[in-house]
Amino acid sequence: MRRLLKEDPDDYSEEFQEILDRWEALTALKTKAEHRANVATFIPLIVSLILVVATFFLPDSMPANHRINLMRGAMMLPALLAPVVGLASRRRLKSINQELKELMVCPNPDCGMPLSEANVRRGLCTYCKKHI
Repeated sequence: MRRLLKEDPDDYSEEFQEILDRWEALTALKTKAEHRANVATFIPLIVSLILVVATFFLPDSMPANHRINLMRGAMMLPALLAPVVGLASRRRLKSINQELKELMVCPNPDCGMPLSEANVRRGLCTYCKKHI
């Protein structure tokens, strides 16, 4: 509707600015999500170290086979935890990447070609040549 109200129908400056603003917000979210994913990779390692240290404090009165089974369990837990810990981060990154892909498209309804960050910053579609 607002396209019809514009004096120049080839002026896509508002649309390019909206794309740029949304792109900047999404890339900031992506950076945070990547940081969280990197931190999450260390969680199983930290859990493993804590459990190994905890095995040193097992009571001497505990039978050897129980101590061994507890140590085995302590060694398995981080391996089982690793895939679960990163799952949410990977899903969030995938969602953000998909949103970025859908966002970076020429606002000209007759074009709709993918845009690069440089295209959006310049406010120019290299395919249809619509610009600010």
